[in-house]
Amino acid sequence: MTADDSVVIIGAGQAGVQTAEALRTLGFAGAVTLLGDENHAPYHRPPLSKAWLAGEMDAAQLTMRTPEVLARKGITLRTGVSVAFIDRAAKELRLNDGSSLAYTGLVLATGSTPRALTLPGASAKGVLALRSRVDAEAIAAQVAQSVDKQRG
Repeated sequence: MTADDSVVIIGAGQAGVQTAEALRTLGFAGAVTLLGDENHAPYHRPPLSKAWLAGEMDAAQLTMRTPEVLARKGITLRTGVSVAFIDRAAKELRLNDGSSLAYTGLVLATGSTPRALTLPGASAKGVLALRSRVDAEAIAAQVAQSVDKQRG
């Protein structure tokens, strides 16, 4: 690959960030773009169910790499966007915001989704999955509301 080449990484989690940084470490001189569907900088997910929910960690500590750190490494971070269509023949992505993005190399680092329970009550109010920061915030709010009800 040359400096005219571009790699787009779909997924701004651990795998996506490590891939972007590895490209730079290995001397890739082309454009590197990291796409994340969340509105946050890449962050560590494991603490969401532990230190984050316990209030022992704030958003800054949860952040894996700030946009500024990535930019200094020559990595463009686009948050709040998802891929609507991959045109492999044209080597182009169509994003949910209506824009398009050409690529020479494409990496899919989208992670996983928690398996939905198929048990009675699994879709009841108050049953939540935990994968993202937004999920963790919803759980924390629900716990706080329950505590308030018990106190009041």
